[in-house]
Amino acid sequence: MSPWRRLRSARGVPSPQLLLVALAYVGLAAAWSVCLPLGEAPDEPGHYNYARIVAAEGRLPAAQEEHEAFQPPLYYAMASVLVRLGDASRLPLVANADFRLDGRGSVNLLLHSREEAFPWAGWALGWHLQRLLSLSLGLLSLYGIYTCAIAIGAGAACAAMAAGLFCLTPQFTMLHGSATNDSLALCLGVWLFCGLLRLKHRGFSERRLLALGAIWGLGVLAKASLLAAAPAILLSAWWGSGGSCAPGGSRHIGRAMTGTLLVLCGAGIVCGWWLARNALVHGGPLGEQLIRQTNAVRSEPPNWGAELWGLYRSYWFRYVGLGLPEWLYLALLVPTLGALGALLIGGLRARQRQELSLRACALGLLWVGAFFAAWVRWALTVQGTDQARLLYPALAPPVALAAGATCALLRPHQGARLAMASILLIAGLNLYAFGCRMLPAFAPAPRVLLASVPDAGKPVQFGDALALLAYRFLPEVPAGGELTLEMWWEVRRPAPPNLLLELRLTAPDGSVPAWKRGSPSAGRDTTDRWASGAAIYSVHRLAVPRELPPGSYSLQAGVLEAEGGQWWLPDGMAQPIVTLGTVTVADQG
Repeated sequence: MSPWRRLRSARGVPSPQLLLVALAYVGLAAAWSVCLPLGEAPDEPGHYNYARIVAAEGRLPAAQEEHEAFQPPLYYAMASVLVRLGDASRLPLVANADFRLDGRGSVNLLLHSREEAFPWAGWALGWHLQRLLSLSLGLLSLYGIYTCAIAIGAGAACAAMAAGLFCLTPQFTMLHGSATNDSLALCLGVWLFCGLLRLKHRGFSERRLLALGAIWGLGVLAKASLLAAAPAILLSAWWGSGGSCAPGGSRHIGRAMTGTLLVLCGAGIVCGWWLARNALVHGGPLGEQLIRQTNAVRSEPPNWGAELWGLYRSYWFRYVGLGLPEWLYLALLVPTLGALGALLIGGLRARQRQELSLRACALGLLWVGAFFAAWVRWALTVQGTDQARLLYPALAPPVALAAGATCALLRPHQGARLAMASILLIAGLNLYAFGCRMLPAFAPAPRVLLASVPDAGKPVQFGDALALLAYRFLPEVPAGGELTLEMWWEVRRPAPPNLLLELRLTAPDGSVPAWKRGSPSAGRDTTDRWASGAAIYSVHRLAVPRELPPGSYSLQAGVLEAEGGQWWLPDGMAQPIVTLGTVTVADQG
C-alpha cells in the first residue's frame, strides 16, 4: 500500500499519539498565547503593527514607520481581517527603560498596562485574535509534519512522535502563541514539501503541477526565504517526469522542463506581482534596498560557532531574557545526537528493507541544504540571525525523515512506546519552560506586607493615590557605576492611572547629567494594575556617566501620568520633583 493510501485509510481513526500531540499543542500554545505579555515574542510588535496598518489604512507600511516593512504581505493581509475586529487605530507601545539582559532587572521589552488585561477589548483584542491565527496555522503545520512522516515511511506512532518533537518544543509554542509571519511560512513550507513527495509518488499532471506552484507562490508571499525551495522543486519535477540518472534518462528532460515551467507559472501567477513590485520600487525582486533600510546590517563577519549554538538553543527555547539553564541545553544534545544517529543507521536499514525511499532522503537533504545556504546569505547581511525560527521550514522534513528511520529500527509496539514517552517528555519540558522560566520572568513586582516595610527615607505622598512609603540607597557611587535605589510603594485608592517615575541625578548648578523615566515597579508592571492593601517593592538602577566629575549630587524623583504627561505634586510641595537625598560620586580611579 502506498504511503498516501495508508494515510487516507488512517484518517478515519487518528492514532492516540497524534491526538495526544494535537491536544497538548493546542493547550500549551493557548497558554503561551494568553500568558505571554503582548509584544514580548520575537519581533511581535512589528508583526502586529504591519497588520494594524493594513487593517486601518489599507496599505503596506513604509520603511520609516515599521521595521518589518520588508516582509511579503500575505500573513498580514490575513491577520488584518482579525485585527480590524479590535481597535486598529492605536499602537500604544511604551518601551521599558528598566529592561535588562543581565538578570538584574526586568526582561519586559515593553511596559504592559491594564488595557492588556482580560477580558480583552480594543487593540488588545485584535492582537490576541492575530495570535489565534498563528496558533491555528501551527496546528496545520503539525498535521503536515505527520503527513510527511507517513509519506516517507514512518508508522503512525513514529509520525506522531515527529510532530510532537517539533511542535511541542517551548520555542514552537511560544512562537505560535504570538503574532508572527513565521507561522504561515512554516505551514506553507511543510505542505509544499508534502506536495513534492506527492509528485514523486504520483507523477505528473498539469493540475497538480500548477497547484504545487501556487502553494510555492503563497509561501513566497508569506516569507521570501521560501524561494530556497527551488532546487528541491526542480529535482522533484525531474523525478515526477520519469527522469533518472540511468542511461536513457535524458529523454525526460523536455517533460521535466515542461513540468518545471508549469510550477513556475503557478508560482508566478500568485507571487510574481510582488517580486515585480520590489524590482520597480526597491531595485531588486527581493527588495534588498528595503531590507538594508529596516534591519541592523552586519558590519563584521559573523561568529559561526555562536550563530550555530544560538540556532540549537533557540530550537528548544531561547529569546532575549528567556531561556533554559545551560546544563539543560547540554543534556538535550543527547537526544538530538541520538536522533541524528537513528536517521543514519535507521536510514540504511530502511533502505535495505525498501521502507525508506532513497529519493525522499535526497529530496530532504537538498531541501535542508538550500534553506541553510539561504540562511548563511542572510546571516552575512544582517544581525540577529541565531534564531531557529528562521529555519523552521527547513527543519520539518529532517524531523519527518528521522521518524521514518526510527521505524526501521524498532518493532511497532516499541515505536508506540517510544513515541508516547517522547511526547510526554517534550510536553514536560514545555511545561517547565512555561511555568518555571517564562511566568517568573514576566511576574509582576513583588508584593510585601505593609508591616514589613523598613523605616528608611522620608515617606512621600503623590496626589491622592500613590505613596512612596520608604526608600534607601548607598550614598556613594563611582563614576561609570550604577546607583541602586530600593523603593516601597503603596496604592491608596483603586484603579489609579498609569503613572511613570522619573529619577534624576542633579548637579549643584541645576544640570541633570543622569536621568531615567520608567514604571515605579522598575519595569515589572504598571501602576494601573496595582491593587491596594499591599506594598510593592522595586529596585531601580541609574547609570552614572563615566565622565561625571566627582562631587555631591542630589537624587531626585517625580511622578507623572503616562497619558498626557501631567505631573503629580507631592503633598505640601509646589514643585513635582522631590529630593530623596545626596549622592557622592567618587573618582572611578
